[in-house]
Amino acid sequence: SGLTAGTTWYYKIYSVDKAFNYAIETEASYASPPPVPMTYSWIGSDNADWTVESNWDPVRTVPDTIDILAFDGGTVKTITNVPAQTIGQLLLLGNTAITLTSGNVVTLSLRGIQGSGLSVESGSQLTLNGDKAINIALTAGAAGHIDGSILLTGSTIGTAQRITAADVSGLTFTSGSIFTAGARLAGNPFGTGTAGS
Repeated sequence: SGLTAGTTWYYKIYSVDKAFNYAIETEASYASPPPVPMTYSWIGSDNADWTVESNWDPVRTVPDTIDILAFDGGTVKTITNVPAQTIGQLLLLGNTAITLTSGNVVTLSLRGIQGSGLSVESGSQLTLNGDKAINIALTAGAAGHIDGSILLTGSTIGTAQRITAADVSGLTFTSGSIFTAGARLAGNPFGTGTAGS
C-alpha cells in the first residue's frame, strides 16, 4: 500500500458538482496494520559471516529491527562479523551451540517480540568470544530467558563481553541453566547500569 505500517491515517471524502461546489460526505480513518516480524534461520557454514544475506533462510536481504533470528538444528558453529544491529529476538533452539565473534566492538540490541528478546533453550549454548567485545543489550520491555548455557570469554585478556538488560529482572537464568565467565573476560559480564537486572 505504500503506507507506513502501524500508523493511523485520516481522510475525508467529498462530493463535487460541475460548478465545483462540494460538501463533505464523510470523515474516516484507516489504521495500517503493524509490521509482521520475519523469522530467519541460520543456514551458513561454520565460521560464516553474519552479514552475508544468503547465510539466512529466507535470504535476509533487508535487515529489520523486528527480525527474529533463530539458530537451530543441533549444530555447533561460530558466526563471524556480528554487526552493530537491532533485532527483535535471538533464539537458540534444539541443542544448538553457537559462538558469536565480531571484528569490531559492537552492541547487538534486542528490542523484544511480545516481551521476549533472548531465549536459549535447555541443551543449547550461546558463547561470546573474540578479541572485540560484543554487548547483547536487552532493551526496555525485552526479557532474556536462559534455560541452557551462556559463556562469555575472549581470545585476549581483558575482553569485555556483556549481556545487559534495561529492566529489573530482565535476564533470568532458570534452575539447571549454566553461566560461565571465561578467564579472559574483563569486568562485570552483566554490566553495571541497572541495579537488579
